[in-house]
Amino acid sequence: MEHNGPIYCRFFFSRLGRKVEVRRSTGLTAEKDARKEAWLIYQHETGMASTGPAKQRSTSPKLGAIVDYFTAHRRECSAASEAAVRAYVNALGRAVRLVSGLADWRAQNSSILNDQFVHDWRAAKYRAKGLDINNAAHSDLYYNWSLNSEMQDVRSLFGKAALMAYEDAGMVLPPQLVRFLSVRGLEAEERGFTAIPSEVDLRMQRLARAVIEKRTPAPGDGTPPSVAVAVVYEMARFAGLTQKEIVNLQTKWIAGDCSYIDVQPFQDSTGRNFQTKRNSKNGQVPMSPERVESWIKALRGMPTEAGYFPPGTCHTHREDLCRREANPWIAYFLPDRIKRLHELRKQCGSDVFHKHGLTAAAAFLRDTEATARKYYLPKGHNAASHGVAGL
Repeated sequence: MEHNGPIYCRFFFSRLGRKVEVRRSTGLTAEKDARKEAWLIYQHETGMASTGPAKQRSTSPKLGAIVDYFTAHRRECSAASEAAVRAYVNALGRAVRLVSGLADWRAQNSSILNDQFVHDWRAAKYRAKGLDINNAAHSDLYYNWSLNSEMQDVRSLFGKAALMAYEDAGMVLPPQLVRFLSVRGLEAEERGFTAIPSEVDLRMQRLARAVIEKRTPAPGDGTPPSVAVAVVYEMARFAGLTQKEIVNLQTKWIAGDCSYIDVQPFQDSTGRNFQTKRNSKNGQVPMSPERVESWIKALRGMPTEAGYFPPGTCHTHREDLCRREANPWIAYFLPDRIKRLHELRKQCGSDVFHKHGLTAAAAFLRDTEATARKYYLPKGHNAASHGVAGL
């Protein structure tokens, strides 16, 4: 059987009591000839033969070169935000370190990414939970959803636009990358939304509201957040804003009577561009005017960047407010949730759903009904729209 590109061989053996993995290109495209070459490679690598085939020089780029190019040419490679690109790169780094056991994942050749890489990564993730992915009794459909999502982050570095950009830049990606991208997702259970336990939800609400209103928190509720974190918390919990939207929230988005927040794309005076995910989440978010007015009063006097509402004199400061301050505070109450601010957005959408139905919840979140049903709302619901009211 003839292949489009050189066939690689992969095997393990023990050397001085340690497991050694070898990945080598045979340099051949005919399967029959490649098998013979692979046997010669095996004999040489294991010491069964003193000589063997010369190592084929790989012309594929290193992973570090790929992610650097993607980051520097983000708009050519993807519609993803800077934060999303960082998430993709971090996901790739974690996956390669887990599979290869090597800390310097950037120095690895892109030929490491093939179908076997995906299988090895999944097996390693299962082992970390004390499970065997090959044991049907250990199958975890809920966990599989997370694995599929994380691997999709990695694969986002190799989307159609990115592959064309790499080609234009003269980077020759290995042929086995096709197999890496074509591995089917694991059978998984649709997550829907698991509501935040009501007592936990109420504790967080009380703490944030007490700080915003400059009152002493109720004893036993926990550690109160800073004023800035309290406002960020309420933006996610009661406005359903995404972290990206909170970081980029413009003062002009807030209506004069504070009855809604109008999320819209913009370019600021520094040339920074903002658009919602796929430019599809633009629109007005109904709000309780009293709540928004309390945010304005609580944040009065704090340093802000011209045109922006959340505290912070630059984009990085506002990102840190969300990632390094708000998310860790929420994590204390929701230790089992990964995207903490996003869980608050889901709870907000769920609240609107229970009051007004699916169509209203989707409109409030500025999402499609299909997305709202799949990611934000409980399973098994069947409700009609009754309008939208500010929370």
